[in-house]
Amino acid sequence: VCVCSIVLLTLATSRGWADPSALDVMKAMEDLQEMGVDITVKVKITQKKPDQGVKLFESVYYRRDTDDSFLIVMTAPDNEKGNGYFLEYAEAKN
Repeated sequence: VCVCSIVLLTLATSRGWADPSALDVMKAMEDLQEMGVDITVKVKITQKKPDQGVKLFESVYYRRDTDDSFLIVMTAPDNEKGNGYFLEYAEAKN
């Protein structure tokens, strides 16, 4: 929410308070995600559902900034351990 507010405020200021287009907002959000380095993050998510109790999900997130590809590998719970998600953009940045 905070990032979106910053993006909208930045776009509005740079365009003389005119309403930014959806494309302008998406481009600004993408520019904010440029890190210039690769990252690795350990993630823990607690899920609480009525009548199902509490579940803890753990994963490791790897992101390569040069082509915006990422890999998420589940490390917990045991029934999810080893599952993963991989995304590699077909078109690398210029």
